[in-house]
Amino acid sequence: MYELRFTPEDLLRSRFAVAPLFETTLAVRSLHDPKRRPYHRPWLRGVEGHGLDLTPLIAVQPLRGWEPDFLSPLPDGPGRGVDGELDRVRTADPARVEAELLRTLQDQADPRLKAVVEALVADPRRAREVLADALELAWRVLVAPYWSRLRDFLDADLAYHARLLAEGGLEKLVPDLDAALSWQDQALLVDRAEEGVFQLSGTGMVLIPSAFVWPGKAVRAENTDPPALVYPARGIATLWSSPPTPSDALKRLLGAVRALLLTELVIPAATTNLAIRHSLSPANVSAHLKVLRDAGLVVGHRYRRRVLYERTALGDALVNGTGSEGEAGE
Repeated sequence: MYELRFTPEDLLRSRFAVAPLFETTLAVRSLHDPKRRPYHRPWLRGVEGHGLDLTPLIAVQPLRGWEPDFLSPLPDGPGRGVDGELDRVRTADPARVEAELLRTLQDQADPRLKAVVEALVADPRRAREVLADALELAWRVLVAPYWSRLRDFLDADLAYHARLLAEGGLEKLVPDLDAALSWQDQALLVDRAEEGVFQLSGTGMVLIPSAFVWPGKAVRAENTDPPALVYPARGIATLWSSPPTPSDALKRLLGAVRALLLTELVIPAATTNLAIRHSLSPANVSAHLKVLRDAGLVVGHRYRRRVLYERTALGDALVNGTGSEGEAGE
């Protein structure tokens, strides 16, 4: 059991965040970790033909062991995005880069990949650039083309868990994040093989939902301030699924566009992203969503500056009750 003890200040300063670069490192791991691949087969089919050479990144991600923290800086607030995070990788302290790569070197069991890590350790300043360039490439090819879908998916999780936190505090929130987590006596308990106690220092904890961390989780308490918990976002089974085609009955009832939007909102989504996916104007999508909302078929939840729409129970019943043509993807 691993225990993270919170001070009163930590309780006040803990927050949720989306971390695009952290998600990128996890996406790279999903390419080469056999345990993760089954959960992302539709995504894998879309990215595996690009012929990416991500050997440096794969080398510093041993299947069991330490992965350098400097490669996935925590977001320090909304709005910076992946470019700001990449800048922080490129300017990481060379001494830290060397120390973290040396720790990774000890855990890398593959002789070929171990030689790659050794070459990186020999020149920490060059290692920063090599790894940052590989991360930028991984972001552009593996994550950016899917980011609107991923961002809606992650923001929907944030909105749900923010409401849960407001209703019941950490005691209600923590067990809902992952079955291996519990909250007791102002401490977050993580059920895993490693044992230890870590005392937080008043900076709070960053709670980060992830698609690619599934089926595991990641706790980061060393070499970082504040610490972070990366947990699997809700509804991973629906993330890569293609929504069913609206039935003719639903189209006749609602009209083709409204039927399409209602059917797709099995995964919460923002107006702009729905417009992009279906080559519609945001104003057009907004007008249709207003009609669906007024009819009680969808509801909007605001998270920061974004509003995510999702089906209500009535919307679910209407879609499922009228039937659908075609089958959902994997």
